[in-house]
Amino acid sequence: MGKSLYYLIYVYNGERSELSLRGLAPDSKDLIRVKGKRAAELFNGVMSVIDAHALKYNISKIKNKTVVELPADVGYAVLIYLLLAYNVKEPKKWLYFLERLLAGKIPLSKYFNIFIDIAIDLSGLKYSHRGGRAVIKPGVARTVSSMMRILVKNL
Repeated sequence: MGKSLYYLIYVYNGERSELSLRGLAPDSKDLIRVKGKRAAELFNGVMSVIDAHALKYNISKIKNKTVVELPADVGYAVLIYLLLAYNVKEPKKWLYFLERLLAGKIPLSKYFNIFIDIAIDLSGLKYSHRGGRAVIKPGVARTVSSMMRILVKNL
């Protein structure tokens, strides 16, 4: 795999699950993080789409932690999908978007980068005094997710 990687990290301890996406290094700060039941649904959905498209990735499992190394383009598409599906009740309903994004069939796809930039900038602006593990803060992720879904519904 190349130098530019994203790390999709899924942790399940029997009761709780957590999904995060990191860039550059496995120990860097989470770009986005999802907790609870949706974390498992999102992880399983993303992995099924990646496998269906026969995309290259490396996977390692240590106890209750699964780390998936994704190439930069795939990782960025997963980031866009995770932000889109951040606060939805049924993440599977939105998997078609990830499938089409990876296949290059989403109109205006180059503009979805702007949503990531907005989420990061707004998180820094609104929550600059707070720490936390994720770059994109939960309140901002919910807001931007709603905006993205409105656009996707109209494509």
